[in-house]
Amino acid sequence: MKDKSENKICQNCEKDFVIEPDDFGFYEKIKVPLPTFCTDCRRQRRWAWRNKMSLFNRKCDLCGKGVVSIYAPDSGLTIYCNKCWWSDKWDAKSYGSDYDFSKTFFSQFRELIRKVPHMSVVNDDGIASLNCEYTHDWWFSKNCYMCFSGWHAENAMYCFFSLAGKDIVDCMNLRSKNEFLYECIRCATSYCHSSKHLFGCCAIKHGQYCILNKEYSKEEYFKLRDKLIEHMKKTGEYGEFFPASMSNFGYNETMAMEYFPLSKEEAKKGGYKWWDKIQKTINKETLKSEHIPDSILDISENILNEVLTCVECGRNYKIIQNEFTFYKKYSIPIPRKCFFCRNSDRLKLENSLKLWHRKCMNIGCQNEFETSYAPNRPEIVYCEKCYQQEVY
Repeated sequence: MKDKSENKICQNCEKDFVIEPDDFGFYEKIKVPLPTFCTDCRRQRRWAWRNKMSLFNRKCDLCGKGVVSIYAPDSGLTIYCNKCWWSDKWDAKSYGSDYDFSKTFFSQFRELIRKVPHMSVVNDDGIASLNCEYTHDWWFSKNCYMCFSGWHAENAMYCFFSLAGKDIVDCMNLRSKNEFLYECIRCATSYCHSSKHLFGCCAIKHGQYCILNKEYSKEEYFKLRDKLIEHMKKTGEYGEFFPASMSNFGYNETMAMEYFPLSKEEAKKGGYKWWDKIQKTINKETLKSEHIPDSILDISENILNEVLTCVECGRNYKIIQNEFTFYKKYSIPIPRKCFFCRNSDRLKLENSLKLWHRKCMNIGCQNEFETSYAPNRPEIVYCEKCYQQEVY
C-alpha cells in the first residue's frame, strides 16, 4: 500500500482528482487498475444507467398484456411482464454467444443486453406485493403508488428509497421503519439471481460459470475469464464502468440528471442518450391551480375526478383515493406541484455529494476535517469534538 496520495487527470472532464493512500490497497485487492475518471464522473456514469422515476405504458412482448415499464417504447428493448420474466417459458442462456477477441467487451455486452428480454418494471406486484403496479425496485409492500427503491411499505405514495413504513407520502431516504410521515427526508427510528461465477451476463437465473450468457465447464470458465480480462486490460476496458452510450435510458430520465443536470445538447456532446418522448400529459387540466381551495377541509372527493397542472413544469397529474384520504386525515393541502417537481425540491434540501476541506469554526479550535458543507454556505461548522460539547 502506498503511503502518499497520487494526483491524476480525469479522462472525461480533464480536472485533477486525488487517489488517497487507502484506495491503492482496495484496487490492488480486487485486482483492477486505478480509476481514470474522477469521483464525480464515475458517479455520473453509473447513474446514467439508472432510471429513477420515469414510467411508460407498454405491452409484454411475450403474453401481450398491458404493463407499466421503465423502458421507453422506442428504446428497442424486449420487455416481459414480471410473471413471464420469472416463468420457464424462456431461457436467458439461449441468447448466449461466444466471446469474439477481435471486438471490445463493452460492444459485445451491449449486443447481449439488447437481445435478452428485460423485466418491464422491477417489483413483485402480484407476487409478494399487492396493489403496487406503479412502483419500481419495490418489494413486499401493499397499496403503494409511484414509489421507487424500497420495501416493506404500506399505503406509501410518491416516495424514493424507503426501507420500511406505513402511511408515508412525499418522502425520501427513510432508512428505518417509520409511520405517518409527509415531506420528510432521512427520518430515523443485482440483476442476476441465485447465481455465481458470471461474467458479462444478463438475466441469468440459477446459473453458474457463464460468460455472455453462454455456460461453460468450471475449468473452461476460469481459463476463458482470465484470457478475457487480459484482453480487456489491453483495450482499456477493465476496471471501467460501462460507457454511458450503452445505457438503456435517456440521460433526462436517470438519476444522473438530478445531480448532474445537462441540457440536451450537453448530454449528447458527452455521449449520453436523450429521450424526447418522456411519457407525460400536458394541457389536459380540468381544474386550474388557482381554483383549488387552500384548505383540505373545503375539498370534497370530487377532486379525484379532476386533472390538475403542476405550477412549475406544467405536467398534468391527478389525486388518487389513498392520497386524498391521507391529506384529509392529517389536514394537508392539495399539492400544487407534480410528484417529480416535489421530489426535485426535496433533493435541493440535501447537501451535495462533494466534500470540502475546512477548519473548525469554534474559536480557539484548530481541527481540520472534510465536510459536505461548502465554504460559501452560511452554516456554522464545527469539528465533531466541538459539536458534541456544544450540543451535550
